[in-house]
Amino acid sequence: MSNQVCDEKFLETIERINPKLKFYCQHLSFCSKIVESDDLYQEALLKLLERSRTDPMFLDQNDSYVICYGVWMAKNYINHQRNLFYKKVTEEDDLDLGEPEYHLRVNHAPNPEAETVKNEIHQIAEGMPEQYRTIFDATVQGYGSDEIASMLKMGKYAYARRKKIMVETLGKAWRAPQSERKHIIREM
Repeated sequence: MSNQVCDEKFLETIERINPKLKFYCQHLSFCSKIVESDDLYQEALLKLLERSRTDPMFLDQNDSYVICYGVWMAKNYINHQRNLFYKKVTEEDDLDLGEPEYHLRVNHAPNPEAETVKNEIHQIAEGMPEQYRTIFDATVQGYGSDEIASMLKMGKYAYARRKKIMVETLGKAWRAPQSERKHIIREM
């Protein structure tokens, strides 16, 4: 398959999966606080393009598989950036490995696999009140802000405020221990 045909197929696939891939990159970025969502999205696109050029049959997979691969690559990028950050922090601070603060810094963020991240975020969203769950589900399905606001019969401002609360709660609950997640969701 020529690069031109491969690139056309790649663009078609990206057009279909774009909203979901952007959504997951935004949530990973929000949860990691190390990398911007645009950087994650670009990294995922580059890795998907690279993979499609080395394995043209890759784009024949279903969209969920392609999205999971893109999210997986974004998660790897976060881990790479996190390792660079920790290396720099430990070199600059010259911390002793025996100090408890060092262990808290290194282990403060979860390090799950891409599929686990997706499942955890969905599980947290399932526990949210119905309106927030609807916003989450519609966003994952690729609906735009205007469509979701009209579906919920609310103004753009009210929708934006609820979405912001939802995203903040998802990030806070995802970083918290599992035993505290229900309490965080109840505070919404």
